[in-house]
Amino acid sequence: MSRKRVKLITWENTHNRVNGWLRTLLRATVAGHNFRFALKNILVEPNRIIATDGRKLAVVEIAHTIKPGLYYITQDGYVLFDDKVMHFPKYRDIMLKPKKSRSSTIQTYGDYDKTFSVLVYRLNRADIVFDLSLLQESLKSLLKTDPGEFTMLVAKEKPRECPFQLEVAVGDVKISYLQMPVNI
Repeated sequence: MSRKRVKLITWENTHNRVNGWLRTLLRATVAGHNFRFALKNILVEPNRIIATDGRKLAVVEIAHTIKPGLYYITQDGYVLFDDKVMHFPKYRDIMLKPKKSRSSTIQTYGDYDKTFSVLVYRLNRADIVFDLSLLQESLKSLLKTDPGEFTMLVAKEKPRECPFQLEVAVGDVKISYLQMPVNI
């Protein structure tokens, strides 16, 4: 039995709209409060959509026709241009580099609970202190992509003081999810 494939970015009612797991991931990653405007928005670059709340970061490499800039994403997934916000965090500065990281592959087992348990075990073994509540909704979104496996990156030096990163590739879409440790 094959699953119905959802078109992740559509044009509806004169606006771009993100759908399916992409909408869930972006909504789970942007800030749910107004302490800093840029963190409630998504940054759109050519073939890349980025969301952060200052503790979590999602970078989705996907072909799209959305004009680069900062956007607000509604509950329904509509992407609305936001001309009030001029700054977005320098997300590239905190992305882990493969040469400075240890990586391991984690099977998804087609089961959220089992995958979550394995991931928590691996993060604890790597001496990472993290907030479980931040990870849960984002991991559910990542698993909806049905990747079969993902890669976990952890800094080689001082892993306790660095974020961890999960990478998933599904077809021509690449997702990097990064979460800051609790003590930062």
